[in-house]
Parts: sequence; structure tokens; C-alpha cells
Amino acid sequence: MPGAFPAYTVEIRGDGTVQFEGLAHVDAMGSHSDRISRDAAAELLAAFRRADFFSLQDEYAAMVTDIPTFTVSIEFDGRKKSVRDHMGLSMGMPEAVADLEEAFDHPADTVRWLRGPAVR
Repeated sequence: MPGAFPAYTVEIRGDGTVQFEGLAHVDAMGSHSDRISRDAAAELLAAFRRADFFSLQDEYAAMVTDIPTFTVSIEFDGRKKSVRDHMGLSMGMPEAVADLEEAFDHPADTVRWLRGPAVR
């Protein structure tokens, strides 16, 4: 089915709290939570620093339809920044942003909510 991409948000807080919100086309609709280690949360923050996230453009987007869009955001110490990726690598987006997109899903084990435990 065209356009049937998983729609969800994942929030990882500094204390390791993980909040998943399944919005559409995921096995686990609604809110789900878990925890990761503080070290894993600190490593995610370090990945944002390595990417020099606050210096990136707000959007890397191609004029193409029917592909997934990713938004990566960070908020701490009163600073906020989001980067929208809509085929961004082909639009000059640094590879570090794609790495950050995966950096959320891996420690949070997001796949369990997207496709259920059988996919793990």
C-alpha cells in the first residue's frame, strides 16, 4: 500500500526513560514506555554533539512523494533544534543525521513496537 509507512515518535530522556507513541502502521499503537541505561542516553547526547547538530539546516528535503520522512530533535539547557529528513542524503544532509535517526531506534529497541517481538 503506497504511503503506509510506520508513523511513530520516540523520546529518550537523559535519565534513560524511553517513551514510544505508535501513531499509524505499527503493531503497538498508543503509548509505551521503557528505560535504557543512563550511559546509553549519554552516548546519544554525545552523538548529537559529534554531528554538530545545532549547526545543521532545519530541513533536507526533496520534492518527492510517497517516501518516509524523519524528524530528529533535541532539547536541553533551554535549547531546541529539529532536523527534518525527507530523502535528505540526496539533498546534502550529512550522514551523521541518518546515524542519529538510527541512534534512537537501536538502544530503545523500537522494532519491538513497530513489528512485534517476532521480528527482533
